[in-house]
Amino acid sequence: MKKRKKKEISFREKVNYDFDKVMSKGIFGLIIALLFVVILATILLGLIAYIFTDETSLVKLIWDSFTNMLDPGVVSGAEYNDYGYTIPMLLATLFGIFFTAILIGIITQGISDKIEKLRQGQSKILDKEHFVIV
Repeated sequence: MKKRKKKEISFREKVNYDFDKVMSKGIFGLIIALLFVVILATILLGLIAYIFTDETSLVKLIWDSFTNMLDPGVVSGAEYNDYGYTIPMLLATLFGIFFTAILIGIITQGISDKIEKLRQGQSKILDKEHFVIV
């Protein structure tokens, strides 16, 4: 009996497979994945700002990047005049707009799916002694 060689799975194939698994989890899985990406981006942009500015508090810069993601208007009131702070915070604002649009799309798709299931009559009826008019 010949032994079959197992095909090596590349890192890219593993990432694609994991991404497909997350996408198949439904609305809750997508929102959790989006939350994870937002937290990761917030910390990363805070670290970038920490490296390129004179600010001594990493926590403050991570908080600033988080508030820039939540509120795009915060960019106009930037406390620093250097590009090491302004550019990462501008990127945080752009990412925030992008993530908000994705979140709205996920919620809209979830509501549309639920309405479609209701239209197809796939929900359980719990009422008793009622009349159905067709």
